[in-house]
Amino acid sequence: MSHPARLSSALALTTLLVGCIDYGFKAPTEPAAPPSDESAEDLDTGALPDEEPSTEDPTDDDGEADVTPDEPDEPDEPDEPDPEPEPCDGRTETVRIDVGFPETEGCRWEAGDNLSPVDARVRAVMTDSMEVDLGDDVEVCDVRFEFAHSEGGMGFMLQYDDQLLLTLNERIVFSTDRRLVEGQSVDREGLHLFDWMTVRDIEMDFSPEPWALGTDYELDMPPHDVLGSAYIAVDDAALSTLRDAATDDLVFSLHAFGDNDPSDCGHSGLDFWVELDVPVR
Repeated sequence: MSHPARLSSALALTTLLVGCIDYGFKAPTEPAAPPSDESAEDLDTGALPDEEPSTEDPTDDDGEADVTPDEPDEPDEPDEPDPEPEPCDGRTETVRIDVGFPETEGCRWEAGDNLSPVDARVRAVMTDSMEVDLGDDVEVCDVRFEFAHSEGGMGFMLQYDDQLLLTLNERIVFSTDRRLVEGQSVDREGLHLFDWMTVRDIEMDFSPEPWALGTDYELDMPPHDVLGSAYIAVDDAALSTLRDAATDDLVFSLHAFGDNDPSDCGHSGLDFWVELDVPVR
């Protein structure tokens, strides 16, 4: 025979268990193991292992994908035009000019910038000039004189009173007295420019030292107011620098100086040839 108290306890326990099952209660389980450090980092960043998280927004503000346009091509720079050939780089021809100064005598005292006669002073100059027109835009490539060293120099008979000086377009070629050259201004090529006012009234030297272009020259002149043999030989390279002074017009000038005598500012004449190399047109 069953015991009433034990039967009641068993029924109560059964009822309690059924109620727990109905209300979803489960028996406790073993706690899960904590995640490893690598797994924790992956969970924090939301990135897969071994992948760097992207910090760029792949879309623009309007939701469209950001596509970088191609850089435009740089325009090609125009080719530099070919330089114009130098006129003297092509064919040239030689033009020969015969220069002649006839015999002269006597100064024009107190005419123009000349002064009155004074003994042993440079008081007057007389200038005889010959002009040659080369035409427009003619470039002189080279110039040669009969009295160049390469031509053997030039010997001739000469008489002058008191001094002589030769110029081409105002550039001094030679002088019987170097003091007429010293103190004169020079151009960009270093050629002396004759200026009468620079030497007017300086002391007259009757036994002067002659002067010519360059350093390699020979000037053997008779004493002043004496007819005798003269010889001129000037360095070719020095004479060639005169090509820069040769423009559309060539002016050859022979200047004679005097102090106080009636025969002053005179000479027996001078003749020589000049050759110019110019481009063929």
